[in-house]
Order: sequence, then structure tokens, then C-alpha cells
Amino acid sequence: MDKLFNKELKAAGSSGSTDAAPRMTEMCGRFTPSLSLRGGFANEAISYRLPRPIGLAMTGQGGRSMVEMLSTLAIMGILTVAGVAAYNSAMNRYRANTLISEAQRRAVVVAGQIGFNRREPSLTEFEPYNKTSAGEFGDVITEGLYKQFGIQVSGVKKSVCENILNTLGEATPIRRLSKAGTPTTPIIVCKDTNDFLIIYNDDMQGATSDTEYAIDDSSCKSVCGTFNPETHLCNESDCEIPTNTCTVDTDCNTNNECIVCDTTAGLCKNGCERVEYLESTGPRITLDVTGCLKSEFKVQLLPDSKRTVIGYDSWKWWGKTTNNTYEFNGDSSLLVGNRDIINYNLIPNGNSVKNEFYLNNSFISSRSIVTSCPNQFFKLFNIGSFDSHTKIYYAKFYELNNTLVRDFVPVITPASSKGGDKPCMFDKVSQKLFCNVGSGTFKTNKDN
Repeated sequence: MDKLFNKELKAAGSSGSTDAAPRMTEMCGRFTPSLSLRGGFANEAISYRLPRPIGLAMTGQGGRSMVEMLSTLAIMGILTVAGVAAYNSAMNRYRANTLISEAQRRAVVVAGQIGFNRREPSLTEFEPYNKTSAGEFGDVITEGLYKQFGIQVSGVKKSVCENILNTLGEATPIRRLSKAGTPTTPIIVCKDTNDFLIIYNDDMQGATSDTEYAIDDSSCKSVCGTFNPETHLCNESDCEIPTNTCTVDTDCNTNNECIVCDTTAGLCKNGCERVEYLESTGPRITLDVTGCLKSEFKVQLLPDSKRTVIGYDSWKWWGKTTNNTYEFNGDSSLLVGNRDIINYNLIPNGNSVKNEFYLNNSFISSRSIVTSCPNQFFKLFNIGSFDSHTKIYYAKFYELNNTLVRDFVPVITPASSKGGDKPCMFDKVSQKLFCNVGSGTFKTNKDN
């Protein structure tokens, strides 16, 4: 075979023929010998092919273009993103449902405790299970709620919070927490991280938003709103506003110092905004109240308060002692940080005046301290040389026959008014503003 191949190759190379290249190509590409096989079998052709040189494309075949490959990758990316988004959405719904379910488990326990007249319900048995993938549970909150309680949850991410809102709707509202851990406004828009209360009625039914109970006058939202202690609801009727047109405040012709003229509309309006409390860090308010009266205050004493909170120039009502308590007549009953309702009554008693002190409707003590009814104006916060870091939610004064003579609530005043766009106390009886007469400024819950 080799001799035949060499012979043909020599002949092709020496002939000088122009078909030498094709002949060589044919020989290199294919060589078909004839084999004579024993046994009488016919000759059989066997083909030998040399391997194709590397890098040469096969005839009639092609690869994918760059555009096709990029399109494929883009589609895969879109499907991956959509899949991840769907997974995250499903996980957020799962976390929200888990949190709601865990809150309901706790609410069942609390409702049972309240049903058995347990004064301070507790969730200590759940403490080992408070941390979940959706947020961390805290204790049960009853302060600031009437016939309701709240299950505290913290660290809830925005996406989970939004799923909770969509799931619960208005049937079981969730409300934000103040720094003091008490409920404030319902959540409508979720933040990046949320701390809130899930509110339930004592009977475990959803606390519907159209039955928002109040605990006292500080729960009312309108300037002239009034609290009904029998129903624990607020009558949110606003102050009476004159209907005449105006160009300046005096055109409104009213004694109400909160009423101002809306120069754009040419109509009178209530210019004061009701706030939850005033916080004193040095200023003082003088009230036009004197004599023997009954009084009621809702206050929260803060840890860095120096001494006097409420009183007259000649005598003070209570001062700070040790162990985070305040005293009255030597009785250290006021705990720092509590929102307390204080009743202080000055009652003529023969040739002297007896004072009576009640804390959250419980009698604490009494004694005679002056020989006649005081004729000095009553003051809030800063009395004499003492400053008081205190929050006040309302203040009421009654004649000894229980006739209400002053009803002070905290407000932010209109810029054109006596207060000049600052926090003041507004008396709903006389409809007058009582503002800072000392140094420093007031803060409100809107500043915290």
C-alpha cells in the first residue's frame, strides 16, 4: 500500500500537471485499498479519513451569536429577580401571619387574666418565645387604654408591618408607642422599623376604630372637646366659631382667644391645636385662680426634676425625695415616670384650711397648712427658685360645691394670638390662653 501511495505521489509531483494539487488532496483525504479476503468473500472498500485541522468550521454548521446569548442571559435574570421578589413577598406574608398568630395567643391569655379580675395581667410565661423572625414581643400594655389592652411588638420591618396592616385592617388597629411605652396614634404608614401595640378589647374582640375609648380628658383631640366619664368617650365638638366674614382677628368678635381670622378664606376659624401635654424644662405659667378650691391634675414627673411642681408662692405641694419618688406631707407616694391623676383640695376647717391629697383616686393624706384661703395666683411648674421637669396633661379647678371654674388643656397657639405660635394652656371655661411667663420654653408631644 505504501509503495502504491508513493508511486502516485511521485507521478503527480513530476508531471507538472495543474491537477497535481487536486490529486494530492484526494489522496490525502481518502485512500481506498482493495483487500482480498480468504474464504471467497467479495472485496470490501474501507475508507480512511484524516482528521480535520483544528479551527476550521464544519461545512453547513454555525454557533450562537452574541445577541442571542445576551438575550438568553437577560431572560434568565428577569426570571431570577421575579422569583426572588415572589419569595420575599411570600416570606413577608408568612412573617406577618406568624406575628399576628403569636399576638392572638398572648391576647387570649391576657383576656382570661382580666376576666378573672387580675389587676395587672402579665405575659411572663411567653418570655422564652418573644423573639421571632417578624419582630420581638414585649409585655401587655393597659395604661392609656379603657376596656382594651395592647400586645407590644418591636423591631418590625416595613414590609412585614404593611402586610399586618393589610391583614388586620381596621378590625384590630395597631398603634404607635410613645417613649413612655404608652399607645399614641394608629399606624397608617409604616416606617423602616416599627414599634407598636396590637389593640384588643377585653373580650378579645377586635378593637374597632370607630369605638375609640378615652381614659380621661387628655384623650380628647379637639380644643373644646369634653370627656364623658360614664361612657369613656370624648365629645369632640370644637369651639363655637363665628360665621361672619373677617379681614383681621378682631372682626371675629369673640372672647375665645383661640379664634382667629383666616385671611385667605375671609372666615373665622379655630387657630389652636390641641396637644397631649406640655413639658416644662424651666418655664412657668401663672393661672388666674385663687382661694379655697378643689383641683385635679394629670402629671408625669420626670427623673431630673428638682423640686416643686405645682403650688403658690408661699407654699409648695410636693418635692423630690430619694429612690425616684416624690413626697407630699412626708408621704413618698408619687413614682417618677408614672402618669398620675392628682386631686388636691383646699377646704376651710374652722380657723385654718385643710388640704386633702389624693393619688389616682386613692386618699393619701391631709393636714392644715394655712390659716385662710390663699389669695395668690396659682402657678404651674416653676415656683419660687425651683424648676420642675414635668409633663402636664390637664388641670381642672372646682368650687367647693363641685362647680367647674377652670378647665385647662395644652394647646399650640396661632402665630397672631397671645401665645404667638407657642405652647400654652387654654381654659375652656373662660376661653383664655395662659402662656409662659418665665424663662425657657415648653415642649409638647409633637417635639418628642
